[in-house]
Amino acid sequence: MITENQKQMIYWINERESIRKKKEAGLPKPWSNNPVMQQTYFCNVDREDDKVTKWIRDNWVYGECKDPDLLGEDTTQVYTFGMIVARIFNLPSTLAELKQPVGEDFDLYIWLEHAETVLHDRKERGENIWNGAYIISTNGKKIDKSTYCLQILEKISNSADIIDGCETLEQAHKKLMTLEGLASFLAAQVVADLKNTEGHPLSGAPDWDSFCAPGPGSLRGLSWFWEEQVTNKNFHKMINDAYELLFMELDGSILDKLCMQNLQNCFCEYDKFMRVTNNTGRSKRKYNG
Repeated sequence: MITENQKQMIYWINERESIRKKKEAGLPKPWSNNPVMQQTYFCNVDREDDKVTKWIRDNWVYGECKDPDLLGEDTTQVYTFGMIVARIFNLPSTLAELKQPVGEDFDLYIWLEHAETVLHDRKERGENIWNGAYIISTNGKKIDKSTYCLQILEKISNSADIIDGCETLEQAHKKLMTLEGLASFLAAQVVADLKNTEGHPLSGAPDWDSFCAPGPGSLRGLSWFWEEQVTNKNFHKMINDAYELLFMELDGSILDKLCMQNLQNCFCEYDKFMRVTNNTGRSKRKYNG
C-alpha cells in the first residue's frame, strides 16, 4: 500500500514534468495549480532539461576537444577540466566570459590569467559569479572565493588525467573526489555531465543507469518517502527499493528519464517540496511559474 508521502513523490515527479512540457510549449502561466510548484524553483526530472545544463551542452563542446595535435593533450582530459570549470561556476553569463578552456591556441596559464581578469571585472561590476544552485565554499579558508577557485583549478589542471582508465562512473566519482574542491556532490555532477556527453568514454559505462551518490537533500527526501531515517549506509538499498515502487506507478516516458542519478536528484527536489508544503522549511530560490 502506497503511503501519502509516497503519493506526494509520484505527484511531484509527474507535476514537474508537466510544468516543463507546458513551459516549453509556450502555454500561458500558471503551469500548475499547486502554489508551491508555482512559486518554488525545482530542477527538472531529467537534469539534461535544466537551463544551465542545456547552456553547457550548447557551448562546452566535446567535439572541439578531439584533435590532440591542436591541444597537445588528450581529449577527455581537457574536457574533464572544462566540465569541472563549468560546474564550479555553474552560471552561463560567467561561463560565456570565461570561455571553454580549449582551442587551437589553448594554454592553461593564459586561460587562468584570463579567468582571473573575468572574475575580478564581474566582481567590480557587482555581477554574480556563481549560480546559487550549488554551494561553493572555501572549505574554511579565509580567502577570497574567486581566488580560491582559481587556485584549486590550477591544482586540478595538473591532475586532468585523473579519470583516465576509469571504466565505471563509480570509479570516476571516487577519483574526482580526491581533487581539492570536489566533494561527493560536485564530483557526481561532473560525472553526470561526462556520462551524458555523446562520444565520451563514460557514456558507455556499465553503471550508467545504476550509479548515484547520496547527498544531504536526497537522504532527507528518501527519509520523507520511507518515513524513517535514511543514511549513507542504507542509501543504495533505500533508493533502489524506491525505484521498484515508482516503477509500478510512473509512465514509461518518465521512467525512461530515471537513471539513478536523476532519481537521486528528484529526491533532493522532493525534499524541498515536502519541506515547503509542510511548512518545515523554505526554498532560497523562487520561481515565477
